[in-house]
Amino acid sequence: CGSLFLQAAILMLSTQFDSAALVILCLITLLGLEAFGITVIPSNGLYLAPQHAGVIFGLGCTLGSLTGILSPLLSGYIVTDKSKEQWKIVFYIASGLYVFGGIFYGLFSSSKLQPWAKDNNNVAAEKEDHINNTL
Repeated sequence: CGSLFLQAAILMLSTQFDSAALVILCLITLLGLEAFGITVIPSNGLYLAPQHAGVIFGLGCTLGSLTGILSPLLSGYIVTDKSKEQWKIVFYIASGLYVFGGIFYGLFSSSKLQPWAKDNNNVAAEKEDHINNTL
């Protein structure tokens, strides 16, 4: 969640530069930092509910892909004459979404097995009972 706040700060910083090279450097750094947050996505479902990890991962990727669909549409609506001020608005919105994501993840994330994911018919317990009964 900390990388999301850092990404928001770098994106806000990039709006202050007049040099295209510095803005591109900020965007490269921002995408590099994304690697820290991306590593959590595949493994988090395994901690929450191992038997449902595939479904959790699929839903997360589907919802995450919506930003790739909606952001160009929103950017096209905001940026009409390609002025720096219009691009700043797009970057401010993206920074706000990074901050919102960091707060949301910080408040609601967990790596504990969820109560709804506990299997009452635990196969390991059945095997242990079978072994104990045969001895």
